Amino acid sequence: MTGLGLQAMDSTHGADVRPIVLLGASYLAAWQLTEIAGHPVVNRGVPGDQTPAYLERFQRDVVDLRPCAVVIWGVDNDVIRAPRGHTAEACWCVERNLESLIRLARAHDIAPILVTDLTLRPPSRWYEWLAALVGRMQGRQSYQSRINSHVLRLNAFVRDLAARTGTGLLDLHPLVSARNGMRARRYAKRDGSHLTDAGYRVIDAYVIPRLTAWLASADHAGAPIARAAGG
Repeated sequence: MTGLGLQAMDSTHGADVRPIVLLGASYLAAWQLTEIAGHPVVNRGVPGDQTPAYLERFQRDVVDLRPCAVVIWGVDNDVIRAPRGHTAEACWCVERNLESLIRLARAHDIAPILVTDLTLRPPSRWYEWLAALVGRMQGRQSYQSRINSHVLRLNAFVRDLAARTGTGLLDLHPLVSARNGMRARRYAKRDGSHLTDAGYRVIDAYVIPRLTAWLASADHAGAPIARAAGG
């Protein structure tokens, strides 16, 4: 957003109302969230992005907007695009990058908010089932199961990191998942990854009241974000 864009945002919401920035990849880029409790929401989701890029563009996409908070959502591309045999290394880098993003945000008086990522839906098309069947016969995991296992481990890290550092957490994964941890089919588009409109409605119903209550707190930078029931 340019300086002119900042001026326009100030004139609409008031110079003392700080925005919330959404930083991430395609799940976030498609999220049609524009305002929460009078605070403008600035979407800085870039499809295909990975966590190193979040660090690279943090100054211009987050700090320069002077937000009160930054919601950081999207680690699955780091897993999906990791070369075979190097996924564990990629996950280690994600963990270090998230830690760096928290430090960066706090150094600029911005409250970081972490998000658990979403798994893929199970195989559903005939060629996905066939590939999964052949893989099982060869003693290999399906593509979806392999990616999901790493995403679930990263989600466990994100929950622990949020608890250890007193960082806000939006635990989205359980909202759109089946009992086995994979994405519920009704919340996945045909590609098995991107969210349906129904998925975003479920996420809005969870996120908006929690962030609204957090923004209303006297010291929202240090206030916890309410967890989902049972989550």
